Amino acid sequence: MLRLEDQFLDKENFFIAFKKISFYIKQLNEWYDPLVLAEYEATLPKRIADIIDLIKKDQYTPKPIEPLPFPKKSSSTGEKRIRPYYNISLDDQLIWMAIVNVIGKYVEDQMPDWSYGNRLYRPVWFEKNTHDERIIFKKGSLKNTSKYVYRKWGQSWPLYKRHIALTIKVLAKTTHFKTTDIHDEKELSVYEQAAATKFESAKYLKKDYWKKGQYSKLSWVSLDFEKFFPTINSFKIIENITACLTKENGSRRDDVNLILKLIDKMLTFPLNTKGWNQQDLRDSNLFDLPNVQNYRGIPTGLVVGGFLANVAVLDLDKAVDEFVNKNKNIAVFKYVDDHIVLAQSREALLTFLNFYNNNISKLNASLKFQPSKIEPANFLSYDENNGFAYTNEEDVSYELDVEFPTPLMTNTLKKVSHINNIDFNLLEKEDIDNIEIDLKHLLLAEFPKTEIRPDTKMSFASSKLCRLALEIKPDFSIIDPSYENNKDAVENLYKKLKEGQKRIPKDKKEEQEFKNKLKDKAGRHFIANTLALEISKVRKKQEGIFNLLLKALKENPDKVKLWKKCIEFCFQTGYPGINEILNTIGKCSIHERSFTYLISYCFTNIQVNLEKSFFLLNDDQSLFWKTHCSYEFIRNSIDINTKSFSSLSGKYPFSKQARENLNTSKKFVLEQLPEIFKLSTQTEFLNIKNVIRSRKALKNKIYSTNQIWYYLSNYNWRLKDAFFSQTVNKVDLSDPLSWSILSLFPHLIPYKKITEIIDNIPAKGNKLLHPYSEMSNLISSNGFTYDMLKSLKEKSNTRSYLKCVKHYPSIHKILTRADTKYISMEQWLDKLLFESRDLNWIDPRLTEWSLIEIIKQISSSLLKVNRQVNKNIFSAVSKSNYKYVHPSNYLIPVEWGTQHHLNWAEWEKIVSKHKIKLADKRHFIYDHRFYPIQSRWKSTILPFMGSPEIPIVIGLSILLIKLLSKTFTWPPAANKITFIDQLYSSAYIALENEPISSDLRILLNAIFSKTDFNDIFYQNEYIKVSDEIKISGINDYLSLLRKIQDKLKKSHWNVIDREPRQLVYINLDDLNKSSNFFFDTL
Repeated sequence: MLRLEDQFLDKENFFIAFKKISFYIKQLNEWYDPLVLAEYEATLPKRIADIIDLIKKDQYTPKPIEPLPFPKKSSSTGEKRIRPYYNISLDDQLIWMAIVNVIGKYVEDQMPDWSYGNRLYRPVWFEKNTHDERIIFKKGSLKNTSKYVYRKWGQSWPLYKRHIALTIKVLAKTTHFKTTDIHDEKELSVYEQAAATKFESAKYLKKDYWKKGQYSKLSWVSLDFEKFFPTINSFKIIENITACLTKENGSRRDDVNLILKLIDKMLTFPLNTKGWNQQDLRDSNLFDLPNVQNYRGIPTGLVVGGFLANVAVLDLDKAVDEFVNKNKNIAVFKYVDDHIVLAQSREALLTFLNFYNNNISKLNASLKFQPSKIEPANFLSYDENNGFAYTNEEDVSYELDVEFPTPLMTNTLKKVSHINNIDFNLLEKEDIDNIEIDLKHLLLAEFPKTEIRPDTKMSFASSKLCRLALEIKPDFSIIDPSYENNKDAVENLYKKLKEGQKRIPKDKKEEQEFKNKLKDKAGRHFIANTLALEISKVRKKQEGIFNLLLKALKENPDKVKLWKKCIEFCFQTGYPGINEILNTIGKCSIHERSFTYLISYCFTNIQVNLEKSFFLLNDDQSLFWKTHCSYEFIRNSIDINTKSFSSLSGKYPFSKQARENLNTSKKFVLEQLPEIFKLSTQTEFLNIKNVIRSRKALKNKIYSTNQIWYYLSNYNWRLKDAFFSQTVNKVDLSDPLSWSILSLFPHLIPYKKITEIIDNIPAKGNKLLHPYSEMSNLISSNGFTYDMLKSLKEKSNTRSYLKCVKHYPSIHKILTRADTKYISMEQWLDKLLFESRDLNWIDPRLTEWSLIEIIKQISSSLLKVNRQVNKNIFSAVSKSNYKYVHPSNYLIPVEWGTQHHLNWAEWEKIVSKHKIKLADKRHFIYDHRFYPIQSRWKSTILPFMGSPEIPIVIGLSILLIKLLSKTFTWPPAANKITFIDQLYSSAYIALENEPISSDLRILLNAIFSKTDFNDIFYQNEYIKVSDEIKISGINDYLSLLRKIQDKLKKSHWNVIDREPRQLVYINLDDLNKSSNFFFDTL
């Protein structure tokens, strides 16, 4: 196994790290700059290489962190405050995440199971032991390719609450506890899962664990640390991580020095205080910084800050766990810094609290409890030096009724869980009204903090109100002119229109056509009239929900997620409330500098949702109401005058950038909309006049390179190709980002730009060419330049083509291949698609059976060559080109495309007699897009790791997916992790949309399963299809393809005139699987 330092410095680790931090940041729970993140991603390969190089040389220095004026409620005395928050560089975020990917396992495994908050995400599942049928709880790797940093809310907070509820019962009844004491189905399910694993991760639920006895009442207390993150001692983080990174014999590891040294350096957070005066930075109501050069503690804004906070108290948690194991009369639960402590007696509770406080003094003196947050209130006195004491011996507020533990009851959790499990698509009107009442109550009512956190409550309620609003729609039966109840009204409109006609054709056929047009016009008039009335009813209903969200905003302006949810509500419904939200900011009782943060945060949320609305408008498959709401949000967003909020915006760089980004996206959408309207079938009933008027007033926009990249890489719309063509000539090739843009659509690069590319081809050894730059895609013969020159050959004159292609001699030989007996795979596919365009059935040459035959013949040819040369041509060290997968590497016999109206027997005879041929190995094209394995992406993989044939199997499977979907286009992404995810997503869409048999679907599901790929990235040993079937190489793959094909052959039919048909067999159980089955961790 690789040394820990080598695992950390592995580029793949950094790519996985970026995927996690990118997803975390894009949740928009805090402000960020979407364009900066997109640009960073485009140049990620080079950035990662540079960062690793600096770390190896011990030259990496953390970037200064920038204070941001995050909002906070005013104090009880009315003092305006700021919640300290910091903007941290993406380089630093990336390095921290890469560190946690590697050390996380060793640290997380030592955290107690009663600590729930900010625990790292890892896949978990239950398996049956094949020997004794026992259920085994399995944990996946923390270094996984999932996008999640921390466990999802549903995996942590509800479990935390349910474990508390169950522990109350078990701690009180101990050996007398029975499962019949559990009255809640969810809690019973949690208990049974824990019991199935012998309470491996839930010791509190094991009745034999506790000191024996029976108690009708328990003692309890709720505690919080005061200013937890800012007071964390960074030395404790280093100390506790070092203690975890040991060998099996307990001695210190010898492969972690570089990591520990880097962590020590990264825990020094230099401050960028531009725009702030020292008085503000030291003010206890603002940033409360004793040192304005370097930040001490864990800055909020650091993605892995929650994990580091858990690490900082790990030795303290271990001391607590030892106390609990020794005494067995105390249960401790921790969610970040919130504590719930249960005890079998009053004395046991006080003994533990003072033990805890004493150990804080010994192990982590910078921490202390917050007296005002102790609950029940006033029954305990506390100070950090003297510890805890009861204030009134007769006060019994600490007592907890075991049967009705009111302060810690899970009634609210039950309500939350019930609402969370509802399928909103199936709700009746009465159900919608009832749930709306529940959510309004949840949003505004106050509940004990020990039952549900206020921020959790508001976040959940506002999210579900936004989701519920999607079900508040017009009654389309009232709008439908063909609906029985509407026929009379439509007929009356038709008669009025007919009466107004001066001339009616006399020819019967022309008269009927004329009447049909009038009836259609009457129907459209009816829709326009009734739609407006229905929309006004919907708006009235939406207004009530919006005003409720706005009320919650005004009362809780520091809960930034509420601002996000209010804007999301307007996006989902098209409700015209954007300006009202922005105008509310200046009226909030918060520090004036926080106005700047909120206006910038809202601008960015509006920008992102404006872009989403535009791209939804591009989808003709969208239902009318979704299109209408998207368009209304666009109209409302375009109406925003960002200058009118300049008094709130301040002069901070982040504020200026947020405003500029929103204005640029407004201009982009305005430029594109008129053409989209021309192409769309759904704009007839949209009010587009104002937008067209705004478009006319628009000045020509010249987009910067990072703006061009942002729109092209993030979104899909009808005119994307046109936008690329309009802007590509303006990108400056001296900017590394330009090569990422060009790599998105090499087939669209015009002649003029190709000549520029050629002028930029560096001589051998020239340092201008960085090995991890996207520049490498376009300066040598490969899949990208093949697409570029093939398109140029088809579109330009011969002279232009020859002038460019001479710089890519290998591509020229491929494109001018003189072989009358064979054609390229792309030519064959294009020819068949053209010939079968008007057929009402699938051409047999394009059926699943035939496409499998192509992959079979290629696989057999590769194995034959491998036997002939008596060498492993697929190994990483092999210099053979045969391991490269690309459609131009395989030649199709002309007989496959020359005959029409073939029956199955004739077609099978042709493919049997005329075999696919491998191209000349000297002209094999390499295209890393067919190798979606991180360790083989544009780099030499480590030899001797697993089966060298697995990458070929995956490449051929991608080729099969491309053939099944009838296109060789690629998803636009420069970052390989994003590309791989998008590639697998497009594979999933192809499997969903194409008529594919269950057996092939299952095979491709297994090959493209992200769960299995977590191991394939590093091992490449085999692909697991089922418990009995594994693919270790091409022979295994070929064997499975033959079986699938043989089964398909039994369903070959010839109908009238010997026309061939393929019946596709579908397993209903396969269809019933969750849509998440294919990408269960993507």
